[in-house]
Amino acid sequence: MALKLLRIDVNALGDYVGRLSALYYRLGKWNDWPAALHHLRENIQHIWWHRKITYYRAIHHLSPEGDRTEARRELAKLEPITKDESDLDILHLFVDLQFDSQSFADRIAILDRIRELGQERRNQLQYRQGKAIQYYLIGDTKTAEEQLFEVVEMVRSTEDSDPLKGHERHLFGSLLQLLGSLKRDSKLLKQSATQFQALLAEDNWTDRGKAAILGEMGDSYRYAGEWELAERTYRDGIARRGPGLHTVHLAECLLHLSGAERAASEIDTVDRTTLERREFDDFVFGYATIAISSGKKERLEAAKDLLQNRSRSEPIFNEWRLKMMVSVADALAGKATAKTDAPNGVVAASSFLLLQPNFLGFGINFNAIIDYLARKKPKAPPPS
Repeated sequence: MALKLLRIDVNALGDYVGRLSALYYRLGKWNDWPAALHHLRENIQHIWWHRKITYYRAIHHLSPEGDRTEARRELAKLEPITKDESDLDILHLFVDLQFDSQSFADRIAILDRIRELGQERRNQLQYRQGKAIQYYLIGDTKTAEEQLFEVVEMVRSTEDSDPLKGHERHLFGSLLQLLGSLKRDSKLLKQSATQFQALLAEDNWTDRGKAAILGEMGDSYRYAGEWELAERTYRDGIARRGPGLHTVHLAECLLHLSGAERAASEIDTVDRTTLERREFDDFVFGYATIAISSGKKERLEAAKDLLQNRSRSEPIFNEWRLKMMVSVADALAGKATAKTDAPNGVVAASSFLLLQPNFLGFGINFNAIIDYLARKKPKAPPPS
């Protein structure tokens, strides 16, 4: 019982540290925060408290001017982190920074542990969806759909008494998008876009944050085959953030609306060096799709090279990559190409690989984590 109470006290004090970190950030004193953490660490000589402070040091490195490599170094000080970990915050961070390096069984075990420790709806939304994505990535679409449907039902049963807002609405929009894509259900996809539209109407978004949400709304329209709506939405996002991943998806819309030549001109404007690894996967799929439609040998050869040099551990990715390589080879040989079995959008498979569970919230800017830390209220100990 004494250890349980100590854990509660450490977690409560940790929540106060989170609220203090939000104040430092909002007051422009973020550079002073590591020194403050050092002093806080020395106040309590216990391993649980030291681990909590290390967690906040890692969070500091995830800020816009930070370095994820340094955040991983901080996290490494807390290892080994297993399914028996009792600190929910540390598990959140572990998923954000080290999830890709885990086996499927370990990923599922960690997600189940997070859901066990955090019963609130937001937590269930995020990590139930994350679990569904893991099943999708190994080709078990049936289990993925079942997981997602259960979460939708849970939200539908609670949203009248507890309306969605902020991060919860964002998670629910992403969930509807994924389920709608897997089931090829345009109604669900349009509902997803509606959630993102409502999210945009909320206050306190930076241009970068709005651009990220517009990109996800464009994805919902794209998967639904609403090419004109998707095009307009992507262009709105690009106007706020500049070219990048949204431009890749815009090119696919133009492929359907204006043909291969216009789509090729658009995707050629993308600076590949600015794309992250998963974003570059989307670029490769999009480029190959446009190359096949154009039928131009030079572009097809470039697509072939791009596909040959991409490989991932997820079976669904490699399956689609091989199908696309066959289609490119057929086009080079002058044969008719078979349609790829993609869920409502040729590059959708790669897009799903971007939807890993993420503590910062699937692309939301750093203000989201600061708001989360600022609002997190320490839990009271159980009555004795």
